[in-house]
Amino acid sequence: DSMMEETIRKHRYTEAEKKISHLIAAQLSSMSPVQRTYYYTLASDIKFKKGDYQAALEMSKKAISETASIEDSIIYYRAFLAHIAVLQTQGKFDALHDYLDPAYQFASKVNNAALLRLCYVQLGALALHNNRYNESMEWYKKALDLSKRNTFTEYIHYDELSVGFLHCTLNQLDSAQPALQRAIQLAIADNDSTVLATSYNVLAYYSLLLDDRKTWKENVQKSLAIGRKLKHKALITAGYSQLMETALKESKFTEAIQLGNQAFATLSETNIPMFEIQVDSLMYEAHKGLGNTDLALSYFEKYYKGKYAILTREQAEKLDVLKASYDMKEKNMVIAKQQLELNYSKKQSWFLLLFNLLLGFLLTGGWLYRKMKQSYQGKLYKKEKWTEYLLDQKEKLVSSYNPADIQKTHVAIPENEQLSSASEEVEIISEDKKELYLNMIKAIENQKLYLNPNLDVNLIVTTLGTNKFYLYQAISKNASENFRNIINRYRVEEAKRLIEKGAREKSLQNIEAIHTEAGFNSPSSYYRIFRNMTGLTPKEYMQEYVKDIAGNHQQK
Repeated sequence: DSMMEETIRKHRYTEAEKKISHLIAAQLSSMSPVQRTYYYTLASDIKFKKGDYQAALEMSKKAISETASIEDSIIYYRAFLAHIAVLQTQGKFDALHDYLDPAYQFASKVNNAALLRLCYVQLGALALHNNRYNESMEWYKKALDLSKRNTFTEYIHYDELSVGFLHCTLNQLDSAQPALQRAIQLAIADNDSTVLATSYNVLAYYSLLLDDRKTWKENVQKSLAIGRKLKHKALITAGYSQLMETALKESKFTEAIQLGNQAFATLSETNIPMFEIQVDSLMYEAHKGLGNTDLALSYFEKYYKGKYAILTREQAEKLDVLKASYDMKEKNMVIAKQQLELNYSKKQSWFLLLFNLLLGFLLTGGWLYRKMKQSYQGKLYKKEKWTEYLLDQKEKLVSSYNPADIQKTHVAIPENEQLSSASEEVEIISEDKKELYLNMIKAIENQKLYLNPNLDVNLIVTTLGTNKFYLYQAISKNASENFRNIINRYRVEEAKRLIEKGAREKSLQNIEAIHTEAGFNSPSSYYRIFRNMTGLTPKEYMQEYVKDIAGNHQQK
């Protein structure tokens, strides 16, 4: 086992992978749960480092399935941290809190530096994905400090790279460059191609911040070359993303779209939601630059849905609790050490100091939480205003369409394949059923069918003179939502309009009572659907609208 881990540390992943696969195949039934957990965890770690995230996820799941009888051990928590690393790449951050907290507590209790460093790295990544860069820097610096103090040579270059990237993100360029150079030198010395390619990619980002296009291009090409040699999908996609950003800055929109298609082709072979979101946002900018409004809007909608699915308010709140918990534990450990060194006469003064610190922490934390919540509500409100703009653009497109543009063809049906005895041929509307879909949208909007609480698909079918099969096919081909969500979005927009009207006229006595006017059949469904679609409760939405109109009055 020691030789196996040494092989992995030397980055001979293919060799180690073959040994583990052979060992599992030959001796799986005779292994103990500890052994099976250990080898599955090693296999997951290898797959992860090779960029095969889906296989790494499967192996980490197998490792966790063997842990029932080995709880509260280093191997147990090592398996869970391997699982966390893969979940990070898939954008599944909510689940990480459940795994990280017990792992962190155990590592602190047994004072295992390697396990504690892994916790710091995952906490840094979690904070980074929530755009909390200073907090992320704290965790990565702690990881780097542990690696240096314990001579974890196989991790120091990775930790230097993480710190260097955060310096770039925070625009601390004087500090970024030395950290990145150290990461590259250590990666070369350790023969770690994956970290070396990633370092070149981050160094390219650093060069771009300095507007040094020549050095930027050299580093991106170095990163891409190594990524292609390793067949590492994440590294290849990161390279394409860098090239897209520069093409956009130079207004080379067609080139950016071509690079984006190459990135999507790479992503189709793996599952990396965070990269898909990034490429979607860049494709939106490229198509917008070319005036391709429909495509730009579709990429924006895909980007927004992907991002909102990953970065939720619940996740941010959990992160607040987690950070506060860890900060408190560290403070308590420091204070406990100090108390052991103090004599009896000083204990009371230290207790008073701790109480004051705790009280100040709670008061400050409460104030910060309220500020963050208010800020987040404001962002969600702005997002809704942008959604209204997108819906308005879609309505203009619907109102301007010409049915004559929808081509129709007639296909003869053989007698032995007739659909009914009353007809010998069937009219096939264009493959995407666009005319039927647009007619449905017009009917919903013009007749305000969504205001009917009992509206269902049967009423729409009767109104349009079609059948359910064609209607569902039209929706599937032309919309990103199902029938129920389309209707609910119109009802939410109506509710927002009623809320805004009531706020302007100061006539809204009961904000929950408008559910019937907006087409909802109960207050509970109104509240639930409104919050799911906007991220805000009706009351929070009204509060943000009142702030908005008050701010506009002041500007005037």
